Amino acid sequence: FYDGGAEDSVYNEYARYAFWNLAGGYGSRIVVLTTNRGATQADYGYTAAFQSLEAASVRLVVVSDRSSSFDQSVIHSIEHSTAVFLSGGHPLRWSTTIGGTPLATAIRRANACGKAVGGVGGSAAFLGNHMLVYDDQPLPRMAPGLGLSNRILVAAHFDADRYTHLLKLAIASN
Repeated sequence: FYDGGAEDSVYNEYARYAFWNLAGGYGSRIVVLTTNRGATQADYGYTAAFQSLEAASVRLVVVSDRSSSFDQSVIHSIEHSTAVFLSGGHPLRWSTTIGGTPLATAIRRANACGKAVGGVGGSAAFLGNHMLVYDDQPLPRMAPGLGLSNRILVAAHFDADRYTHLLKLAIASN
């Protein structure tokens, strides 16, 4: 599941409704995860959006550092949810904060059990096996993602020239 980002649009409203529906609708128990150092207005906005749809419960969990990814109460929240929503942020921050931790394992397990797992903006780039890393190199590099699918590659909005980078990547891989 991918939501287009923080911009307020009818499409994104529909996407959040679709995610809520996949999560179980009125009986859904949604965990909204963020890797920001503190919850942002966008994080509270996603939480409020799912609450306004009348999810049974919505819990905002701040995973501000790598040690938080080992917190058993966070993992317990994932295990007892019907859906996990990753709230934006830079894809490399997601990778360095939760990659290879018990939290990452819990999210992959939730996905394997049929629970809805989705992301918005940069966190959506983290959902696949690999993600694009933009830096000063002529071609974008690849970094490990969460590993939920080997069939997606999301160009996060952190690089204004992402379409050029995607074209270069496509040409280089042929």
